[in-house]
Amino acid sequence: MILTRRWLVAALLGVLSLTPVGAQTPVVAIVRSDDRSLPSPVAPDTQLEYASHIRPMVRRAVDQGGLQAVLAAAEPGEDGLVDVVCKVNIVHAHHQQGDVTDWRVVKALLEAVHEWAPDARLTIAEGGVWIPPDRPDVIKLADFVEVGDGFATAGYRALLDDADLAGVDLRLVDLNYDEALAVTPPGGGLVAASYWVPRTVVDADVMIDVPVMKITGAVGMTVAVKNLIGIGPGLKYGWSKSTGWPPGSGNPGLWHTARTLDETITDLAGVASVDFAVVDAIVGMEMARIVDDGGHPVRMNMVLAGDDLFAVDAVAARLMGMNPDDMEFLQLGRRQALGEGRLERIRILGDVVGLARPFIKHPADWGANGEYGHYGMSNHTWLLYGPIPLDDDVPLSAEARPQPGENGWSGPVYFHDDRIDLDSHFGDPTHSVVWAYAEFHAPRDEPAELWLGSDEGLTVWLDGEQIHTYEGRRRHRLPNDRVPITLTSGWHRVLVRATQRRGNFDFSVKVSDTETDPRYNGNTPFGLRWRVPNPHDETAAEVLVAGDSRDNREQWFEAHEVQLTEPRRVFMSAYLPWLARAPWVRIEWPEKWAYMMAVEARVSHGRIDVEVDNVRAFRLMSQGPLRGLAESRSLVVNGGSVATLEPDFGEVRVAVDDNGNWTVTAADVIDWDEMGFVGRAGENLSREDYPTGFWDSSLGNWFCDSILSATGADVAFQNNRGMRTDMEQDRISIRDLFTMNFPNELYTFQRTGARLLAILEHDLRDGNERPMQIAGVRYAFDRSRPRGLRVIESDIDPKRSYTIAAQAYSVTRGERFFGEEIRDWTNSGIQTVGAQVRYVQRLGTVMAPARGRIREVKP
Repeated sequence: MILTRRWLVAALLGVLSLTPVGAQTPVVAIVRSDDRSLPSPVAPDTQLEYASHIRPMVRRAVDQGGLQAVLAAAEPGEDGLVDVVCKVNIVHAHHQQGDVTDWRVVKALLEAVHEWAPDARLTIAEGGVWIPPDRPDVIKLADFVEVGDGFATAGYRALLDDADLAGVDLRLVDLNYDEALAVTPPGGGLVAASYWVPRTVVDADVMIDVPVMKITGAVGMTVAVKNLIGIGPGLKYGWSKSTGWPPGSGNPGLWHTARTLDETITDLAGVASVDFAVVDAIVGMEMARIVDDGGHPVRMNMVLAGDDLFAVDAVAARLMGMNPDDMEFLQLGRRQALGEGRLERIRILGDVVGLARPFIKHPADWGANGEYGHYGMSNHTWLLYGPIPLDDDVPLSAEARPQPGENGWSGPVYFHDDRIDLDSHFGDPTHSVVWAYAEFHAPRDEPAELWLGSDEGLTVWLDGEQIHTYEGRRRHRLPNDRVPITLTSGWHRVLVRATQRRGNFDFSVKVSDTETDPRYNGNTPFGLRWRVPNPHDETAAEVLVAGDSRDNREQWFEAHEVQLTEPRRVFMSAYLPWLARAPWVRIEWPEKWAYMMAVEARVSHGRIDVEVDNVRAFRLMSQGPLRGLAESRSLVVNGGSVATLEPDFGEVRVAVDDNGNWTVTAADVIDWDEMGFVGRAGENLSREDYPTGFWDSSLGNWFCDSILSATGADVAFQNNRGMRTDMEQDRISIRDLFTMNFPNELYTFQRTGARLLAILEHDLRDGNERPMQIAGVRYAFDRSRPRGLRVIESDIDPKRSYTIAAQAYSVTRGERFFGEEIRDWTNSGIQTVGAQVRYVQRLGTVMAPARGRIREVKP
């Protein structure tokens, strides 16, 4: 493994600290087409020409941003040449303006570099999501990826023969196929210990990042820092970069989830060691990163440039109407000493406020990426007190100002997620209370909102006054609740009481402006800052994001995939439907629970082809490639024609009936959060609440009853350890039922009553303290009797044939659980979770079944 060149130089100079390398105030230049210093200024809504407009705009921006000094400081490599690498943004070979870096911006940059460093070797580099036709070996393994030449379609290949670039030593490099080296992020990786980085990037003497200014999901924006996803070699990380390569090898891709992407791109900024950034903001993209993902091109006629890519991104965020303090990766860059993300610490050449134009954010209802991308950033650093058992909680003074490490309070704890994951930090507590404390400084008097979220109970005090309380269970949204507040200039105290019974344990707190338009809301008021007491002590414990490579806590049923690798195509799979969402298609309901659902949708001329597996209903929306269609399209599902969709059809629901017939109807409004709740438990059901003298528990009886209901069997068995959690008196969510179970299908087999009695005798063997749970029969036993004669009473007819049902785990281990190898089993095609979802829906309210099925008689 190797260190980045900047970090190595800094280490040799002994300047490693929390101050970014080259800690002078970063400069970011903004040049718009109507800048009066330009030779031919034109209005910002004007189509631009290269020679008259774009070339002088780029030249002025890079001149003011300090590129000439960067080039002058570069030291040649062993071959005596200065290698200058320009990392552009070409997402796909098929694209529209605003999707990719405008080749004219890059040409003007190359001309400037050549003038200031005439002997430099220049490279245009990208690792996009396309495969060139001359790589049949890769195409064979990744037939779902677009085949094409992104360098050609984006206009870069023509630059090799451009007369204006005569004499320039220029080459194109597809980073997907470059030699890769393992590089360690400075100070250690936030997600991975090291990253594969192309030789072209590692060996660059000057690395220039040339992105487009765009909105995206998960992290909110994709400009200079997010553009570095493209340095990940495809032959290491796959197409897209999150899949790993080769397919099915188990080699990990880049962590690219909504909860980990900020950390991933911060790490990549560390290993890429970018020296300069030039942002193409001539035509940007609001709402999404490309048109086919739902993006809307926005003409800005601007170019940005500077030698700190985090500072450049901070200015870009402000130009798009957002607060840089809401971009977690900008704050992480500062924490990791990679760059400056605070506007007040950047020298901005240009009127960043006057030139700003609000971009539509990534819609909050576009799945997890939309939720995180729209939300911004909650407060991540807290002092904590607890966990305390619910029954032992003593209210704390709302007027208190806790100090780190005093009176039971923790030191600062930094959470790498907008959801403050107390469950992870405290090791999965149950029936607990945790208190949290932080402070924020408001720069002015103004109205605002407190955006609050939790999965269970939450009470919040602001400056000693209780302003919000929630009791119950829900899906933690960012946010669940918006509480109007009035800010006064100065410091404010926030005290939080979070309660937990079972499952996830997290909360979120954010101060937002009062914007009412949902396209733009959620910005932190400019200048507002959070802290904990003793702010000069920057050391803090860190809580990693669930699912990252150092702390993989993802539950089996949370596995999901949403692939937008190829334009006009989406593939998604999930166990939980609300995790399978793209801008223009989403899964609504499965055929069977606990089996993976999958949808692959493609848009082509005149057709929308959808292939589904285990999907009862899905929805199509007029977004992305389905937005603004000029003609009607035929909808084809699993090869059969279903309907014709007219242009701008809005949103439709596509569902299949029990006879396999698909229909299309206007989509009704669904509360997707409430959809996850299927019933209510009227009382607690436990795995171990055995009445005196009996061995059947309330939850065990209910488990077995649900198996009988689903399979129609005569007798059901349930392994005690196969019930992972209890059921508490409250609403029952589908996620609760998943959490209670391992993935297990229900098997059935036939046995006589005599053989069934032998199974019970085996279950009562010495050393097996707790017999399996049961439904359909009752029996009594006496352990003092000889083995094989311990069942002393039952309602089993020895001559009758019984259909027995149990989970696959038990049946396939028949000798252990049933005293014989079972080979004549039949798979019911029903998962335990699916059986329980239907059973809860049928019952409505779950009550503990009557006990007394397994009675122990003691002499």
